[in-house]
Amino acid sequence: MEKKEIFKQEFKSYETHLYQDHLVFENYRGYDKSKIRKGIFELSGESHHDEESFLENYSNLMCAVTQRNKMIVLEESGDKLSLKLFISVYHRRVGIRFFGKIKNCYFLTVNRRTGDFYVGHILNYQNKRKFTKVIRKNPCNYLGMISEQLSMITSPYKNNLHDGTIKRNLLSEFSYALGFHNFPEINYDMNNIELAKSLVRYSLLKKGVKLPNNFNAFIDVQYLEHLPKFNVLKKHNLKFIDAFMSHHGISGNEIKKNLHVCNHTNIHSLRYTIKYFGYDKVYQNKIILDLLNQPSNNCMYNFPDDFTKSEKEKIFTYFKWQLNGDINQNTLNDHIMYYNQLKTYGEQVSLNAKTIDDFVTEHANWSVLISTYKQGYHVRNYNDGFVDNVEQSIYDFSGIEYQPVLLRSSDEYNEESAYQNNCVRTYIDKCPSVIVSLRNANGVERGTIEYMLNYDPSKKKLNIKRVQYLGKFNKSLPESWNHIMEILDGQVNKALNSETFEMFMKTQYINNKTVKRKMILKEPNDSQLGQYYIGLVQWDKTVESSNNFNFNLDF
Repeated sequence: MEKKEIFKQEFKSYETHLYQDHLVFENYRGYDKSKIRKGIFELSGESHHDEESFLENYSNLMCAVTQRNKMIVLEESGDKLSLKLFISVYHRRVGIRFFGKIKNCYFLTVNRRTGDFYVGHILNYQNKRKFTKVIRKNPCNYLGMISEQLSMITSPYKNNLHDGTIKRNLLSEFSYALGFHNFPEINYDMNNIELAKSLVRYSLLKKGVKLPNNFNAFIDVQYLEHLPKFNVLKKHNLKFIDAFMSHHGISGNEIKKNLHVCNHTNIHSLRYTIKYFGYDKVYQNKIILDLLNQPSNNCMYNFPDDFTKSEKEKIFTYFKWQLNGDINQNTLNDHIMYYNQLKTYGEQVSLNAKTIDDFVTEHANWSVLISTYKQGYHVRNYNDGFVDNVEQSIYDFSGIEYQPVLLRSSDEYNEESAYQNNCVRTYIDKCPSVIVSLRNANGVERGTIEYMLNYDPSKKKLNIKRVQYLGKFNKSLPESWNHIMEILDGQVNKALNSETFEMFMKTQYINNKTVKRKMILKEPNDSQLGQYYIGLVQWDKTVESSNNFNFNLDF
């Protein structure tokens, strides 16, 4: 069937790299001659990216030349509509007379009659035999793949206003040719990920699948194999919700009702909760919708199977607090881990918290107790001048006071961690990390601020820089705090430079052993001079620690 081009645009680019016509022989004495086939060439440092230079040096053996041709095509052939990118690369290396070529094609094709769509590529198709061909039919569960294919096909467009307009027009023409405008429920957004979602919805609608109004809640980039395949849909008379429930092994009218109104579909959280606490418990407390609407990375994983009925009752209360956002999921999981560990150590602990304040207190106490078994009780000591300068009160433009508190002991780190629902308690043994709790005078709002010490060996100078500044539950601090933090930055830097900075750590273990450490500045290897490395600011002694952290993560 004859193809009809709806859109076509070509892009050409050139590269010309000039090489020297001589070499300094002494630089290559002892060079492995077996590795030399076409000689040794050194770049002259001169290069060009215009067509004129390319043509001028086309046959110059002292140059390497490359021509790249890219062509975006939107075409239709009968019921099929295809969006394609063709890439051709012609390249001649320095000292070589002949050109090599590479031809690739990336495509997204949609059958407008059946709704089937195909994502794929053909690589090295200049070869008759040694080429690679990949075609995936209806990859509805792989939004990332569809979105990346759209990004690849439109990659020749630059990130500027002119090219952005052409790209949007192309995708708009693609959507219009598919008939998206005939489906009011389809999002007409030209964002790649939204277009991928619309394509999945379009495919199912064309197949006659009965989709819920909140279908976007079911197509999320976080999940793989989340949507039912077409054979499952056919078994359930193309009713999407019924097929979805069958696909995930869930049932019940209440779940079905909530699937029609949810904003997310965290099936893993729902299934695990039902398995652990029982369907009746979940149904009676009306938390099915809350479980479905949990972020995709929220799912219990620390709840032991051997808990008694009474223990599960108390855990369920804590779990509801977590669903309501009153406590952090990681905090709840840590709490259960502490409970199990302390019972293993022979401690007489029980789940007694009846309010959120009780829970925070219980969690802080257990955290301190755990630390005596795992790491001991830590106390950081700084020189007096550093503490006095850092902890000076700060006032905003309205005269409201903010009090910086330099955290020093395990108690203070644990209290901050419990209050803010973060994991800053684990930072106390991290030598280069200095934690300041910046507190509003109202006694409610706090910001947990991390400063990082780094040593510049080329200048023999210790520096400090703010690297993290987060509020409760690791949320961003309001913009109104920016001015206050800038003043705090000044106080911290002044404190560091006003006198010789010293930092010590004293750790008391449960066996009454005490370990004292001090901060040292360690010189790097010669190849690293002048660069910053966290490892250059260290304790002079290494003690066993149960915590291994990626310190690039949030608190």
